[in-house]
Amino acid sequence: AFGAVVGLLAGPAAVAALQEQGMALLISGVVVTLLPPLVALYFGRYVLRLHPMILLGVLAGAQTEAASMNKIIEQSGSNTPVIGFTVCYAISNVLLAVCGPVIIFIAA
Repeated sequence: AFGAVVGLLAGPAAVAALQEQGMALLISGVVVTLLPPLVALYFGRYVLRLHPMILLGVLAGAQTEAASMNKIIEQSGSNTPVIGFTVCYAISNVLLAVCGPVIIFIAA
């Protein structure tokens, strides 16, 4: 319910921002959403040389996506990806709660 209320209250401002900024806002949103996981994927695989199963767990945890983690476990038939998921999930949830107000404070 909280997410629905926030979304409904932010909707008019989002539409106004899209009308004002146009395609640049949409493209920057796509880049900010896709670039960090892709960089983490390649960095984890080729620099840190993490096992792909653990790396997928890390990426799911960093994005706080429990549904993704469940699908990875289901498809692989192994609980190994949970090794990378747990710590990243906890850290991401703390940062999500702490950094939101910090970003708002800096932007204001």
